[in-house]
Amino acid sequence: MANHRNIIKSDAEYTRMYENMHGMCSVSNSENLTKKFSYTENMYVDHEAGDGIIESIPGFRRLYSFGEKINGIHMQKLGTGAEFTLIHAGTKLYRYESASYDSLEGLQAIAELADTRSRSYVYGRRLYIMDGKKLLEIDEDGGVVTVEEGSTDACYVPTTYKDKLRHEERNLLTNKFKEEISVASSSDVSFGSPELIYSITDAVKMECAVVGIGEREVGPVHVPSHTVIGGKEYTVTEISASALRSNTTVTELITSFGLKKIGKYALWGATSLTRVVISPTVTTVGEYAFNDCASLNYLFLGMGVSMLGAGVLRGCDALTEISYAGNAESFAEIQNRDQLDGKSVVYNAEDRSATVSIPVFSPAGQITRVTVDDVNHAFLFLRASSQIVLSFEDKSEIEGRRVTVYGVLSDTDTEGFLSCELGGRLSPSAAILGCTVCEVFDGRIFLSGNPALAGAVFYSSITSDGFSLPLYFGNNSYFVDGSGDWTTAALLTTEGSLAVFKSGDDGSGSIFYHTPTGSSAKRTYPVSYIHGKVAAVGDAYTFLDDSVFLSPLGLTKLTRTSSDYREMRCISSDISSLLGKEDYSKISITEWQGYIVLLAGKNMYLGDATKRFTGGSDDYDWYYVTGVGTYLYDTPVYRYSSLTPPGFVPAEKPDTKAIGNIFGSPLENGEFIYHQKVDGKKVHVYPTQERHNGTFSPATVAYGDGKLLFFGTECGDLCVFNNDKRGVAPESVIASGGYDSFTYKKQMGDRIHPDFYSFAGRAPRYAVATALDDCGIAYLDKRTVPSSLVIKLKNFHTGKIYCEVGTDNGGFVSYGLSPASSICFRELSFSSFSATPRERSVISVDDRSHGWTEKQITVYTDEFCAPFGVYSISYRYKIKGKIKKTTT
Repeated sequence: MANHRNIIKSDAEYTRMYENMHGMCSVSNSENLTKKFSYTENMYVDHEAGDGIIESIPGFRRLYSFGEKINGIHMQKLGTGAEFTLIHAGTKLYRYESASYDSLEGLQAIAELADTRSRSYVYGRRLYIMDGKKLLEIDEDGGVVTVEEGSTDACYVPTTYKDKLRHEERNLLTNKFKEEISVASSSDVSFGSPELIYSITDAVKMECAVVGIGEREVGPVHVPSHTVIGGKEYTVTEISASALRSNTTVTELITSFGLKKIGKYALWGATSLTRVVISPTVTTVGEYAFNDCASLNYLFLGMGVSMLGAGVLRGCDALTEISYAGNAESFAEIQNRDQLDGKSVVYNAEDRSATVSIPVFSPAGQITRVTVDDVNHAFLFLRASSQIVLSFEDKSEIEGRRVTVYGVLSDTDTEGFLSCELGGRLSPSAAILGCTVCEVFDGRIFLSGNPALAGAVFYSSITSDGFSLPLYFGNNSYFVDGSGDWTTAALLTTEGSLAVFKSGDDGSGSIFYHTPTGSSAKRTYPVSYIHGKVAAVGDAYTFLDDSVFLSPLGLTKLTRTSSDYREMRCISSDISSLLGKEDYSKISITEWQGYIVLLAGKNMYLGDATKRFTGGSDDYDWYYVTGVGTYLYDTPVYRYSSLTPPGFVPAEKPDTKAIGNIFGSPLENGEFIYHQKVDGKKVHVYPTQERHNGTFSPATVAYGDGKLLFFGTECGDLCVFNNDKRGVAPESVIASGGYDSFTYKKQMGDRIHPDFYSFAGRAPRYAVATALDDCGIAYLDKRTVPSSLVIKLKNFHTGKIYCEVGTDNGGFVSYGLSPASSICFRELSFSSFSATPRERSVISVDDRSHGWTEKQITVYTDEFCAPFGVYSISYRYKIKGKIKKTTT
């Protein structure tokens, strides 16, 4: 602006120009007075149109009514190029092919969810939807698997132990597990009766002996090859003297490979003993070892036996035959074998039977199945000693085979997450299913926000094959941020880290950055940086290259400096007076047409990071959209007709809204003719596409797929904004005389027809307002040069707009403006289409305001389907004099 020196004495005119405007700013300052409007309503920059000006946002239309509140809109894109939309309405989930959004009918629910907001993540070609109580997996064909408490069939069942070593973490989503062991020799897994009592005989050689047995039911006793004492494995080499003497519960004694000696009197007087199998490693059987075992009728001697003590089988009158693994020559070499004279001997006998023990290392409450090389096998589960007992007629059935044990974990599992303070509050699966926020990061799924588990973040685990599965959350795959009761409000991937946003700060921080370290199989996620004080009160989102979240400051951006120090900057301060009134926890964030979209019920905020006037601010260019929602039970607007059919009287004001009761009468062709009764006479009225009355139902959630912006409402209406109607003729034009698409396309190009600028049949208010501007000289009165106020509009050839001029001295004066237009598309006959629509209108407003210090100009319309755009607003003014001071 020109130099204001000595302007009081000058008769010079000055020009104030508002052009190339950048959104709205509710806080005026000298830097943005002529670059930002103080208020915009339902206006934005249509990037596709390419004008770069602020103009009316296209309207929206109903696509389908689900009848219940829409809690979520989710997209599932397949590798084939197909795309499906899933709508969570009420407690039902619906799915349709996205391309058919304008022709929906008869949709059927495919699953059930809680009647609350849902979130989703995509992994591969499958979509996962969570509602804080259950988790749905939707495959590419629309098949649904529900993961909920007590229903975990879809979840990965990990192999928790393999060959006695920890292999995979348990899965918190399921209490099922499996363990594997490869059996080279049956002696490696020989079964040992759990009641046996051992004593260490050689700590250096790690050897022990059976010295007794505890209380037990009548049955066989198996002496194993190895046993565990004090957490160490020992070889069982001996049954000590008198170890089982006079025991009446033992019916069989089966020894295993590795046993060397059976001590004297070992089973003296075991009156219930009927069968004894002595393994080939036993060399000595002590004296009177089986004395007075009156029921013994089967004895198998291994080839290793070289000495029998005196009276080994004295009193064993039921034993008439002995099975020996060797031949007669080797039998003859056994010391004291003459005491066996009188008993027949079967030489070269074989006892290839085997009873093995498969240890179960997981805390198993139940074993459901055991397979040997994937073939089911009968088993006995000894829960107290946590082992599986398998019996085989021939050792070859187990040796060199793989045994898999399938089971259900007990409720005593206290490893990993379940052993921490938070882990005892919920069942393992409820810890995962109760999460409310999700993010895919580092090839894994991260879940958090369980209100009962403050700060706990879970991530999907890696299988032994190196795969991350979306329904596998290991018991050690978690971390906890913070120490108080503040839950996680959002998760976000930002610059190679996962940002965890807490809903408050207990003194330990509010935003935690986790950067992965280690190999993919042994990845950990330590904290690499912590922000304090500023907490998240809503969602987080990655928009273009910006990481943003909703904080008490508004929409806040995370930035990284060259020193790797992360900063937070508010990018919505220009609209703080409006946005600050919203409930941030209910705002839905998405993006559309180059904008970040903040949907807050009936209000929507569009932020543009690409074309913005910085002026020392980090703010985006912001635009404000109101009335986002639909109306229940609304009705058509009727207008008085300019025609006078027979039996009707003419209307006093044709085409104005008809107020009052409307009556309809059927015609012979099935159509209706409508009228009002005025003084007992009929006045013809006609229905329009405009709607009124009804109960407003605000928007609940939004989803933008880049080009299209969908939203759902409280009453269950699914809507889409009409920017997809670019270059499309509306029904009113198609029904006009002589319409052809070529002519329409030639004249309209890719512009959006005015008919598509209604909010589901309602007339929105389109408005822009300049700041209350003192023109940089607040201390002087001014007067407007008559008729110098000029508004340059983008002409949509329809409706009337209004200009309101407000000053600090004269209040507000409204002017009705009609854009210059050569064509009205509503009445156009394409049979005589020859004129070219004018793109711009320059309108002079008869503004003569004077004596003002500050001035504001508002351009608006609330007429039906009456969009406009603003290229510039300008006026000229003169200096009237100094502001007069009054004395009181």
